Amino acid sequence: MITDQTLAIANSLIVKGIISAKTDEDALHIAIATVNAVDYLLTWSRHIANPEIQRGLAAHLEDIGLSLPFICTPKNYLEKKMWIDEIVDEVRAVRDTHAPKFGYDFQAIYADLKKSEAERMAAGHPFITAPERPVPDTALQQTRFAQR
Repeated sequence: MITDQTLAIANSLIVKGIISAKTDEDALHIAIATVNAVDYLLTWSRHIANPEIQRGLAAHLEDIGLSLPFICTPKNYLEKKMWIDEIVDEVRAVRDTHAPKFGYDFQAIYADLKKSEAERMAAGHPFITAPERPVPDTALQQTRFAQR
């Protein structure tokens, strides 16, 4: 939705020279996606799918308290989505075996997993906690997607 906020952001991208005035639709596209906290912004515009342009976008949006969506072409997005990951496949296989036992009730599944975890910890099995995620050190890494 086009709002005063999205128009102001789009204008600021043009005024700061991050996006060319010739491609004002791109600036508006980015502003709308950003304000609406979109995770992925798919575009055929090679201009805004450019990592150098995204660096400037991310830095400017961060300065005004917003996060840049992950910007890519539909082709890049689909190629990434179709990528096969053995660990993800294994986790999904375990889920597909475990979830039906509880009628796909997330609370029941979670309770069972926590019970199993407590039993294993009591039996002396080690559990590893996830390390803290490092703070991104460049503007391009500071997209909403990278912060997850």
